[in-house]
Amino acid sequence: MNFPVALAKRIRKLVEYCRPSEPRLWGNPLLLCLLAMAVGIVFQHCVNLSISVLLVSTSSCILGLYIMHRRRDSRWLLRMTAGVGLLLFAATLCCVEKSDERVDEIGERVSDSWQPILVDAVVRGPLRYRPNPTLQTITPNVKPISSSKAAESVPPWSTIIPLEIEAIYESGDRRAVFGRTTLVMDVFYEDYLPGDRLRIAGRMIRIGEPRNPGEPDYQEWMRSRGEETRMRAENTDSIERLDSLKQKWLWSRTLAWIGREGNRQLRRYVAEPQGSLAAALLLGQREQVD
Repeated sequence: MNFPVALAKRIRKLVEYCRPSEPRLWGNPLLLCLLAMAVGIVFQHCVNLSISVLLVSTSSCILGLYIMHRRRDSRWLLRMTAGVGLLLFAATLCCVEKSDERVDEIGERVSDSWQPILVDAVVRGPLRYRPNPTLQTITPNVKPISSSKAAESVPPWSTIIPLEIEAIYESGDRRAVFGRTTLVMDVFYEDYLPGDRLRIAGRMIRIGEPRNPGEPDYQEWMRSRGEETRMRAENTDSIERLDSLKQKWLWSRTLAWIGREGNRQLRRYVAEPQGSLAAALLLGQREQVD
């Protein structure tokens, strides 16, 4: 028997082995597993059981499966118990993910008016830019700016830096807190990457309620992103880079570096406003054209 015929027979046997025993949905174990886990996630969102109850229930299902397997119970009973176990396992994972969500603590320490503040924070996402009408010029084509000249230049865009606050300084004492905020700086700067730890001297304000009826609830939108405050800094002289958490933020740093280098190449070879439009289409930086 030649090799092609033998290979075809082996492939046919493999396909027949992987084919479900029953030509119905309930005969496909993979679909049943996915369905059980999806039901478990929805179940946890609706019932919101505690982690201890879920762990005990999941362990009981595993123990019951072992006992039923030793007793050689019916296959359908084993399948039902395994499905319930997968459901509870997915609910447990969902509960663990919810318990890892940290509560914002910085909003309690900030008032409804701008106040000076000194914080240690980590850049938690790629830098974004938006047009600043007060800085727009007739020819807003900006060349790449190095870190030494960023504070001296007057570019047409503001820099938006998403931050995760680690500590706040009060009366000279460093207090560890957690919070997410967005820093806006009226100068173009691009040398920060996710994972960079910064010490920032700026101003912070709590996001207020809508002032006019029918106004979009900006505070609700920011809370959905885990933010309750906004922060501003005058320029890069107000920011000191402490170190970088490269291993923890490796994937985010890589993506942000690719986007930064692509933006630099676009600004180098494409004039404005076509450069901002190209950055929005290719790199997803919509703020420069919004």
